[in-house]
Amino acid sequence: MIPGPRRLACAVVAALCLSPLPLAIGADGGAAAPLCVAAAAPGHAALVVQHGNGELVRAPGICVAFEGESIGGDQLLAASGVQYAAVDFPSVGGRAVCQVDGEPTTPPEGWNQDNCLGHGAYWGLYTAHYHEAFSSSHTGISDIRLGDGDALGLHYARAASPPPAAGDTCPPPAPTGSVTPS
Repeated sequence: MIPGPRRLACAVVAALCLSPLPLAIGADGGAAAPLCVAAAAPGHAALVVQHGNGELVRAPGICVAFEGESIGGDQLLAASGVQYAAVDFPSVGGRAVCQVDGEPTTPPEGWNQDNCLGHGAYWGLYTAHYHEAFSSSHTGISDIRLGDGDALGLHYARAASPPPAAGDTCPPPAPTGSVTPS
């Protein structure tokens, strides 16, 4: 049984996932976990997280629905339910991602500008439009904006590593400029 607040959060996520999108089987082979958070909202953005060992968090990714024109990168990551830690880092133009899904281990002093980036491997940020390849982000997670059909990729690796493997986790974006027939 999942304890307290996590149990409530899982119940809320399960209630919000109304889409016929696929489910992922838990790492232990147990119950399926929903891949879409708040599926009934009009906008959808994907989150693809690839660990340093190549393993994806909930392959092929997580779809997060949102209201409005776009969602911030930090908002998408928070809404996905995937654990992460970030710190203000002016040299990357916002907040830098230090840890995702427990990787790397939190240092004894906690995360700060001195230990978040630049020590071998780090969380690279990538963005993509629907059906397009990821490209490296030149800003922090807090300054990324994603529209309907876009994707945010995070890959824990060294600087010269490729972006995470992309997949079409979410439904295609809604057509723009659609005319309602009379």
